[in-house]
Amino acid sequence: MPNRIRAFIAIELPEAIKSVLEDFITELSGGKRDYKWVAPENLHITMAFLGDVDYDSLIAIGKAMETAVEGISAFPARLGPIGTFPSVIWVGLDEGNRECEAIYKKLKPALLNAGFRLDDKRYHPHITIARSRSRMDFSEKNAFECKILPQTNAFIIDGITLFESRLHPKGPEYSPLARVPLGGRKK
Repeated sequence: MPNRIRAFIAIELPEAIKSVLEDFITELSGGKRDYKWVAPENLHITMAFLGDVDYDSLIAIGKAMETAVEGISAFPARLGPIGTFPSVIWVGLDEGNRECEAIYKKLKPALLNAGFRLDDKRYHPHITIARSRSRMDFSEKNAFECKILPQTNAFIIDGITLFESRLHPKGPEYSPLARVPLGGRKK
């Protein structure tokens, strides 16, 4: 049995929001070349990608997660604009950005103090819905970014979750390992 796992911390999405996004992905994916669309069960808002970690470090990760959510209550969120990075299509938030950023601003130093390395990119809460094998050109980016989600997309964010990510030929499989409710202790 390996002593390491591939892990990340994320905000889980309610099934109703995954269903809205699944319908949206189905609409977007028709005829689009070269994209790997994210399976509905894998949709989430990433807080921190940890990479390969030792089982022994899971306690430190849990403590960092508890530190990050201390004093932060559950808050409303709403899906927002469609955006792109050079080879990624994502859905942002119209509501809940500041709160997600507040959690991240506490999570990052707690993880760094525990010895984890994180990238230096500015944190931008979003849900990745597709990746491209190549960079999108301007017309592709514009075509995606002008799309609008249905208005029935509000939800409550009430915790953060540590996931294990297992890579398979058909795509990754994510398993929750620990969940920390906002303002609470690990479950």
